[in-house]
Amino acid sequence: MKKLLTLLFIVISTIGMAQNNTHYSTSVQDISTPSCPPEGKSPNPSIRALNILKNRDVDIDTTGAKIITMDELLAPGDDKNRFSDSDIVCLIAVVIDFKDGGSETCNCKSKDKNTFDIHVVLGKTLDAPKNQIVVMELTKKFREKFGLDMNYGKTLKGHTIKIYGYMLNDVEHFQNAQNTNPTGTDIWRGTTWEVGHPPVYIIILN
Repeated sequence: MKKLLTLLFIVISTIGMAQNNTHYSTSVQDISTPSCPPEGKSPNPSIRALNILKNRDVDIDTTGAKIITMDELLAPGDDKNRFSDSDIVCLIAVVIDFKDGGSETCNCKSKDKNTFDIHVVLGKTLDAPKNQIVVMELTKKFREKFGLDMNYGKTLKGHTIKIYGYMLNDVEHFQNAQNTNPTGTDIWRGTTWEVGHPPVYIIILN
């Protein structure tokens, strides 16, 4: 009789532990944070559409990429129709500087630095003025593809590089670009067009 009661106690205890473990597992799943969707997080439909372009896949064929120059990018005048967001291009430029992009709508305002873009400042020369620079953004997808961390910008700084990637007209910065707002007081780029947003691959030339 004692053996039967002992066995019954063990069975009941085991069932209780299994139930507790199942409950715990469900709780962890319920409180998990969903990943940021391609459209990011914004109440503005046009910004959500722009974010989808920013978060594009980087595993694409660049055969037939259009070769463009910094002179073409920085040519004065209204340039909103000069390129297309679907263009895949090749550009040679000098990396002047870089910085973390921080929390943006395209990463759902994440505070995790590993989700940030790296904003890379490009010019014809290292001493190019602010109104003659072009922006490239190293997205999380690009860094993951090549196993790069947030320090990759340091690797590029001061070098001449060849970029293969998407064109993107980042219209959120129209007021900051020489070509779209030539009389503006907060100009820190030549054009709203970005080369390599995202990039597909990068070659360091020197």
